Amino acid sequence: MSEPIRGSWRSWKRALPFTVFIVVCAALAFATAGGSGTGNLFKTQHGKFANGKAIPHPSGGAEVVWDEERQEAADAQSNASSDAPPDATATAVGCANRGTATNVRVNQDCTLRRQAEEQIAVNPIDPSNIIAGQNDSRIGYNHCGFDYSLDGGAHWGDGIPPYYQHTNPGTGHTYDAASDPNVTFSGNGTAWYSCVVFDINSNASGLFANPSTPGLKGSAYANIPDAPSPYVVAETNDGHTFYDKQFMAGDPRPNSQIAYVTFTVFVADQKCSKGNNPGAFCSSEIFFSRWDGTKWSTPANLSGSSSLCVGGDTFDRKADPSACNFNQGSMPVVDSNGNAFVVWNNGNTPTLLNQTLGRRIAANGSLGPVVKVGQDDENNLALCDFGRGPEECVDSINVRTNDFPAISVDPSNPNHLVSVWQDSRQATGQSGDYGVVVSISNDGGQTWSDAAGAGTYLKGAGGEAYFEPSVTITKAGTTAVSFYRANPYAGTDGKGTYGYGLQAGAAGTFGPYTPVSDSQALLSPQWNPSQAGFLGDYSSIAASTAADSNTVYPIWADTRNTSANPADPAHPIPDEDVFVKTIALPLAFGASGPSVAGLSGLNENPPHPESVASGSAVVFWDTATSMMTVNVKFSGLTTANTASHIHCCVTAPGNAGVATVTPTFTGFPAGTSGTYSHTFDMTLASSYNPAFVTAHGGTVAGAEAALLAGLQAGQAYLNIHSSTFPGGEIRGFLRP
Repeated sequence: MSEPIRGSWRSWKRALPFTVFIVVCAALAFATAGGSGTGNLFKTQHGKFANGKAIPHPSGGAEVVWDEERQEAADAQSNASSDAPPDATATAVGCANRGTATNVRVNQDCTLRRQAEEQIAVNPIDPSNIIAGQNDSRIGYNHCGFDYSLDGGAHWGDGIPPYYQHTNPGTGHTYDAASDPNVTFSGNGTAWYSCVVFDINSNASGLFANPSTPGLKGSAYANIPDAPSPYVVAETNDGHTFYDKQFMAGDPRPNSQIAYVTFTVFVADQKCSKGNNPGAFCSSEIFFSRWDGTKWSTPANLSGSSSLCVGGDTFDRKADPSACNFNQGSMPVVDSNGNAFVVWNNGNTPTLLNQTLGRRIAANGSLGPVVKVGQDDENNLALCDFGRGPEECVDSINVRTNDFPAISVDPSNPNHLVSVWQDSRQATGQSGDYGVVVSISNDGGQTWSDAAGAGTYLKGAGGEAYFEPSVTITKAGTTAVSFYRANPYAGTDGKGTYGYGLQAGAAGTFGPYTPVSDSQALLSPQWNPSQAGFLGDYSSIAASTAADSNTVYPIWADTRNTSANPADPAHPIPDEDVFVKTIALPLAFGASGPSVAGLSGLNENPPHPESVASGSAVVFWDTATSMMTVNVKFSGLTTANTASHIHCCVTAPGNAGVATVTPTFTGFPAGTSGTYSHTFDMTLASSYNPAFVTAHGGTVAGAEAALLAGLQAGQAYLNIHSSTFPGGEIRGFLRP
């Protein structure tokens, strides 16, 4: 029998480095750097491998318990001013009046305690029923809170899940705290809620996932009693094991009861203690469990072994050297055929460049191979010291952050998957000017656009940080990526500002940043001593399940509500609450194909491989206003462009006549390269080629209907012409 680690998980957590994210492992030597330890490292010392990577550690429960300092990030800390009642007006349903018509406050409590780290889901059989969850500190140590709406997000109720009657079999007492909330629906309309639970002063750790009923619609969840329960996925107090960062996904097929939960299993043992690893970290593997209608299956290893991974035996010499066992932050999604796909972050790489991995779980339970979803570049992280030594952060607002991936599947096309995560590939130094990687699969997860680092990258202006992204694909086929945006800030006190927004697009091409939060200059949590350092480890976005809908519901943590600060009247105390916005997106059509993504000579008919020009284009069509916005970037034309427009309507790779204004888009830039954005009123004859109007009944209404239908069918293409290639030098078919 293996020997439990000395002390407790609390001690072990202090011994691990505070990179919230898994950044670990090098091939070759894998020797640890730094001196040997004697049970606990000082909080400013952190073990690293010879190539500079840090040893991984849990982040979910850790923000409350496993390090003394981590308690601060889960409202375990206290402050006289910030623990006082807030400046708010009560209503019969709580302080629901602390939002606006455009940004609705989701949690309904009247406390000045944090609600953050949120997720949202929409009922597949009732689009008006939306559920959410968040970390919730309203009653002291952090717990999980749930929320529900029955009117499409206009009004919300909330509560705390019934997790605190159940006792850990080893300790004999109930759990003290919880974290990492997440929600989903199964195909029969059952809402699910899940959290990790743990103790403050013992090794107890558990993972609960419990259902509502189709009738209750997430307004209440099944109790977890003081007895064996089918809703306990895993629990222990063995001193070796800690469960962290679980996410769920329901099977959307009609009447299905199936749901999946994936999570990280951290293991520590004295046999793994060496060098600067006195905490005895062994591994952090991804496991999954499936609800079969009566119980959760025995958790099974998902991260496995792969030629993509090295150094699996770094600490546990009996482990497979090819084990993918330094992981964190998994997320599953289930397609319309009942197949699940899971993404997670992995550090079993031979360089400082980490990777996002993925694996398919077929509807019959069989596992596909581990595949590379993309690269994760952490070379230019900003590092903050929250009393635990340097860790990945957004330094302008002094909050921790991570590179955990999110994933969505096209509800109309199970082969179309999109995964997103933040990294620092275009930052410099330790600026932490993070961007968002968008990796796309069009073959059910077998191959991904960022596998070699060539995926789409969403990046703000200099000094801005895009962080903690989420992604959804609407019923109409539009991809929406939401995220926090920290604004440039020259100070060093972490008291900058931030906002929340999204970018929408298709085929890997996205439009500009669209603000979501009413304010894009929200106060840093740093102004609240009880909430400083933490804005949650993730945000979320979900799409409406109504047929053909292009509506999305982004959800985020927001500090707009403040209370007077008697100690410093000029600086009120902000409170982190959870907000949601209902957004009807315009339809999006991105240039891609038929041969390659974007605008290319290879997409012309006949192809022009001799042209090295390239470009991208995304077209948005607002069906409510009949406004079409064309966004184009191009470079490298052999000679100056002579025309640019949209042709319609033909199946790729055919050729068709010009549909839009001739001879070229209004205001299109001259030259061999440029950037263009223009909005056309498609109810006006001037937006069309007269020949296209004539060909479709002689009316503008007929031309509008034909062009929109062609775009939706993927039968329109954007073409840029030059004098060298008068028939078109680069083009791409516009696809939803």
